[in-house]
Amino acid sequence: MFTYKNWIFDLDGTLTVAIHDFDAIRDDLGIPQGKRILEAISEMPSDQAQLLHQRLDEIEMELASHTKPQDGAMELLSHLHKNGTNLGILTRNNKKNAQKTLFNCGFSDFFEAEHILGRESVTPKPDPDGVHQLLELWGASPNETVMVGDHPMDMEAGLQAGTSTIFINPKGENLKHEKPDLLIKSLGELLMLF
Repeated sequence: MFTYKNWIFDLDGTLTVAIHDFDAIRDDLGIPQGKRILEAISEMPSDQAQLLHQRLDEIEMELASHTKPQDGAMELLSHLHKNGTNLGILTRNNKKNAQKTLFNCGFSDFFEAEHILGRESVTPKPDPDGVHQLLELWGASPNETVMVGDHPMDMEAGLQAGTSTIFINPKGENLKHEKPDLLIKSLGELLMLF
């Protein structure tokens, strides 16, 4: 069923069990509830933004130490890797945090370092910048690529870049605007479709 040559994954809540308490992170950083964290920081004066980015990095590195793989993630990544699929990570975390998370979950061997894109090297999702960068690195076209994630921002980034999209939705939430190509409740459900 799936003939995608290129798979781009969100990290937290997609390949890993979601453990981020974004409301608590906003409180820690002094960002109003309901505002996107990275966007709120980008609106601040540079010296203040730098301090908040440092604090956010610290929070995320601590969380990375406790991250666990999502059920089915190892099997899915092993299957895709064995078949020579290009695998990329597109996260709103920084790259160092993403690499630590991948290492702690046992996923490091599946992703080449240059295929792990974080907020310091791309415009954060929902902007499609990171998707475009990975496509360029792979010499790939959007129609042979899929973006996999657990947040509407992941879907928006994929849709804006012209890729297919798979939305992992364990709670069965309604998507208001984004229309993914596939809606699943778990990576295990995705594995059964191969």
